[in-house]
Amino acid sequence: MKELINMIKTRDLIIPNTLLRNYRQLKITEFELVVLIYYLNQNDLSYDPQKISDYYDIPKTEIMEGIASLQEKELIQIELVKQNNRQTEVINLDNLFKRLGLVVVDKKPTEPNTIFTAFEKEFARTLSPLEYEIIHAWQEQKIADELILSALKEAIYNGVRNMRYIDRILNEWQKKGYQKVSDIKKENKPKVEKTLVDYDWLNEKS
Repeated sequence: MKELINMIKTRDLIIPNTLLRNYRQLKITEFELVVLIYYLNQNDLSYDPQKISDYYDIPKTEIMEGIASLQEKELIQIELVKQNNRQTEVINLDNLFKRLGLVVVDKKPTEPNTIFTAFEKEFARTLSPLEYEIIHAWQEQKIADELILSALKEAIYNGVRNMRYIDRILNEWQKKGYQKVSDIKKENKPKVEKTLVDYDWLNEKS
C-alpha cells in the first residue's frame, strides 16, 4: 500500500472513493488497482500496455499480467470496436462498476427502521450505491443519525431531494457546532426581548 500511496502523491490522479474503500473485497491487488486507476483517469480506453508502462515506469510484461488477471476476475473486458475505419482493442470497465455497486448494496442494513429506509421513503425510490456511500461517510464523520435525518427533513421541507443539498446543510450545522437536534432547536428558539419603558410614575398626572 505504501508504494501505491507514493505513486498517487507523484501523479495527478483521481481515485473513486468507492473503489479505494472496497477493492479488497473484489480481491483486487494493489498493483491491479494501479492499472484500474490509470484507465479511470483516461478518456482513451485503448488497450495499450506500453503506454501504461511508460506512464508508470513499470515493465510492460507486468502491466500485461495485471490486465490479464483483471480479465480472469471478470472485472474488465477487452473488446474490439471500430474507430476511424479500423478495429481497435479497448478496455470495458462496466463489470467493475457493476461489482462495486453490488458490494455497496450488500452493506445496506436489513433492519426495517433505519436511516437508509427513511431516505428511501422520503425520496420515494431506492437509494443508489453512491448515495449509500455518502450516508456511510456522514456516519463515519461521527454525525449523529438524528442530525442527518433532521437535515433530510429540512431538505424535503424546502422541496429539494438530493444528497448534495443535504450535505451542504450538514456542513453548515457542523460549522455552527451542532451535534444533536436540540442544538438546532435552541439556536432557532425565538428570543423574547424585554422592552423597558422610560416612564415617570412619580410625576404621573391624574
